[in-house]
Amino acid sequence: MRIFVFIFICFLFITSCEKEKIETISPISPISYTVYNPTLELITGRKDTLYAPFKILLPIDTSSSIRFDVDNDGILDIEILAERWYEFFSNSSPTSNYHSKLSLLQIDPSIQFNNNNNIYPYTEMHGENISTHTMTNWNKYSFPIWMGWSFSGTKYIAIRKIVAGNYYYGWIKIQRLDHFNFKIFSAAMNPNPNSAIKTGQRAF
Repeated sequence: MRIFVFIFICFLFITSCEKEKIETISPISPISYTVYNPTLELITGRKDTLYAPFKILLPIDTSSSIRFDVDNDGILDIEILAERWYEFFSNSSPTSNYHSKLSLLQIDPSIQFNNNNNIYPYTEMHGENISTHTMTNWNKYSFPIWMGWSFSGTKYIAIRKIVAGNYYYGWIKIQRLDHFNFKIFSAAMNPNPNSAIKTGQRAF
């Protein structure tokens, strides 16, 4: 009889532990996904006014930027700044005197960008369906993206956020429209710590 009582007590203990174990498992939160559609335009700076005697086009420096909250927690994370400026290079080819770049700026100090290396941290431009949590070379700094040659078409910028020693991975989808203009389409972040998300992934 004592053996049966002992077995029954052990069964209750094990069941209680299993129940507690199950109840402490955190549910998987859905991906935080946001669609953006602003086009950050940088005008070409061409005007009819010419500098005599070299006939250099009138220089006009312009910039445009957007700030956004990738994980939708009410706190701004990143600023993307587009700039176009005049810097003399050639008399015979005036349009080559206009330059443009895209800069990723950290608003939240916990944000990092995926770069092609840590010595010269230029932002790595990724294709779709690339796993972000296996990427290397993360840095809170990012050298400007030179729009003239760095990328074309639609690409993804991989980002991650560090909170209490945990990593939260995400991406930003952008498209280069021409030499001076680009569009931000969308952004997403996995709210589950140290968990995978692929570029372009919207849901589990």
